[in-house]
Amino acid sequence: MLIRRAQPDDAGDVVHLVNTVASEDVTLGIDAFPLSPEQEAAFLRLHDPSVHLCLVAVDETGGVVGHLYASRGVLASNRHVGSLAIAVAGQARRSGVGRSLIESCLAWARAVGVSKMTLSVLDTNRPAIALFEALGFHPEGSRRGQFRINGSDVDELLMAQWIDTGEGLTWASGTV
Repeated sequence: MLIRRAQPDDAGDVVHLVNTVASEDVTLGIDAFPLSPEQEAAFLRLHDPSVHLCLVAVDETGGVVGHLYASRGVLASNRHVGSLAIAVAGQARRSGVGRSLIESCLAWARAVGVSKMTLSVLDTNRPAIALFEALGFHPEGSRRGQFRINGSDVDELLMAQWIDTGEGLTWASGTV
């Protein structure tokens, strides 16, 4: 498995992955990827890598099996805070894909001066919550009934990790 920055040529695979995960199970809490493949490719060509991070996990066949998107605030008052979203294909879960994506994201966060990384997860997604906790994220709150999935209200758990921006992993802008 290879973790690398997403390229414009990955846009179709990223959109397909997220849409597949969203349609197969209820781990994401979204119905579909918010951009078309063309819009995602344009974003990947033009985004500022000091503000946005787009990673893919590629398996040995070259298939995209994981995607992570992170961004940090751009205002003086919030540029120390980042947020991430992650999707991993069903067949690649519990294989280290999610962990590797998040560890790469945390290295990027340190490099761009993010001292707090946040995420949200459906409180029914226990495997993801366990991974996030193992990587140092802690619950900060929840939004009761934030999602209605299959006719049932599902809470959204808000989690965060304070990051030591001193010594540790480094982010090289050309590699992951």
